[in-house]
Amino acid sequence: GQSVTSTTDDWLEFERAELRPAVGSGNTKKIDKALDKIAAALEVHGVSVVGTEALSLADVAITVTLLLSKSVMTTDLPPSIQTYVEITQNSSAYKQTKSLLSTLLPPSTSYDPTNPSLIQAASAIFAGAIFTTFPMAQSLGIEIKAFKCKDIKHGDYQCNVAMPLFQKLKAAGALPSGVNTPQQVAQAIIDSVSVDNPVLCELTVNGPGFIMSRIKEDYLVRGVNEIITRGAPVKPKCCDAAAND
Repeated sequence: GQSVTSTTDDWLEFERAELRPAVGSGNTKKIDKALDKIAAALEVHGVSVVGTEALSLADVAITVTLLLSKSVMTTDLPPSIQTYVEITQNSSAYKQTKSLLSTLLPPSTSYDPTNPSLIQAASAIFAGAIFTTFPMAQSLGIEIKAFKCKDIKHGDYQCNVAMPLFQKLKAAGALPSGVNTPQQVAQAIIDSVSVDNPVLCELTVNGPGFIMSRIKEDYLVRGVNEIITRGAPVKPKCCDAAAND
């Protein structure tokens, strides 16, 4: 394995605290500032920002962030960084890291029509909208889960992620332009929920940023018809939340 030097650790922290939030925010000034720092290091050291002959963990992390960014096109990068990304991308260290990504990513939040849990279904719809609107949310350690509304007059299920997501995005300097409150985060999430989704409807923002929703009648009817046709659904072993539906 490769030992992590203090310089490598500093660049890993740069990727986490500066580069990743910059490209996640889409803020041109922040992106340019981060790229200038990389370019300056490459001008001094050559192949690696760390200054070692072999590529470091930091080089791989920086390259992954640049390649996955939706706000930075690799063809628009300065020539020295384009070359750097290409060299790192073709390295054995990068290829090994890429092969391990599936073991590092969180479980899929895709909607699963075979799962009878309403909480899991609602959570999947919310997660899809959140990750589409705020891609950085996947790396912030925020649990995305729907909850039954305590008062049925407000809705069937709610999502409370807008407040903690706002705080973490603000702390990272990664709030998108025009988003200045938890309520605006919540509204942005709602705007990303497709009206054609099979589960949720009547989404609204309540109070400091709670997202309230109703379960679509068609979804409930299909569930009842499934029970009539096939009998009671079998609860997936991995979904303890279904017990609360």
